[in-house]
Amino acid sequence: MRLAYFLKKEALQFFRDKAIFLFVLYAFTLDVYIAGNGFLLTLKNAGMALFDADRTTVSREMTRRIQAPYFHWKREISSGKEAMELLDQGKILGVLVIPPDFQRNLYQGRDAPLQLLMDGTQITSSTLASSYIAQITARYGQEFALRYQGISSATLAHTPRVDGRVRVFFNPNLEDPYFTALDELFMVVTMISIILSATALVRERDYGTMEQLLVTPIRPSQVIMAKVLFTVITLLIASLVTLFLILQGVFRIPFRGSYPLFLTVTALYIFSSCGIGLLIATLARRLGQIGLLAILFLAPILFLSGGWVPPEAMPSWMVPLTYLSPLKYYTDLGLGIYLRGEGWALAWKEILALAAVGSAYFLFGLLRFRKTYR
Repeated sequence: MRLAYFLKKEALQFFRDKAIFLFVLYAFTLDVYIAGNGFLLTLKNAGMALFDADRTTVSREMTRRIQAPYFHWKREISSGKEAMELLDQGKILGVLVIPPDFQRNLYQGRDAPLQLLMDGTQITSSTLASSYIAQITARYGQEFALRYQGISSATLAHTPRVDGRVRVFFNPNLEDPYFTALDELFMVVTMISIILSATALVRERDYGTMEQLLVTPIRPSQVIMAKVLFTVITLLIASLVTLFLILQGVFRIPFRGSYPLFLTVTALYIFSSCGIGLLIATLARRLGQIGLLAILFLAPILFLSGGWVPPEAMPSWMVPLTYLSPLKYYTDLGLGIYLRGEGWALAWKEILALAAVGSAYFLFGLLRFRKTYR
């Protein structure tokens, strides 16, 4: 009964603090939607310029294959100087240069080189664009060579060859929101659970009610557990809103796993993050300091989670540190349960690891809090 009244008190404080309430509402709705709809890992409408010094049927046929939705021809230029000016001004991503005698070299059986100038300041888009164009031109060169040798498609069909086929599981259309929206949800749960738990404690100190609570029959551990329990319940409800309204309602991402398992893992992870929030609450003296301290803790948690940079791409000395990030386990479990339909049989090891790391963080935060308010 005492816990129920305490939870009611936390709910009243949460809804009365309109800044925190609106921040949580935004994070679990618009923020996840913007991340899934605006942050693309694939190439789309890359602005290109064409410098075609050959102007023949073959050059036009090849450039027609470089088209939407991956590329967008912004303009056709007539000099190398104009190409460099456009790249220097950042108006285009790249320039495809087709030299003179391109068609003649092909028909005479000689190599026909092409030049692709890319803006290296946009490293991700430039890498994808150069890779796509290399595949397109290589495929066109292969088809032209077969026609040059008089080999028809019917003859080629009966020629022995290696038939490599790619089959994509769990995300067959390679939709970006399948990863970006889910990854944003995991990051939002991390950020809000840390900030909300820390704010709940520091706010009591700012209002001068912490000492009043500590002299009541309620033990300090009960005060903490009530605040942590309210944070877990609130974020579980917010996560369900994101699942049904944004991920499944807007992005149509199918949920292949078990809802009870996903919510259990989420609750365990929120509990882990609240331990970090307790630690921040013992370090912050005012509400305004929580944001700065949260960034200090969030940065290594996010970078070591493997969501932004896979552990295989990290320096060897940094890989063991990834096991200290609870977000690493939550990301693996969340993607596995949501997209791959993992059950208890496959997820139990990661769940135990998350419980161990989370308990360590929570125990450290609890001991620090009890030492501060002894």
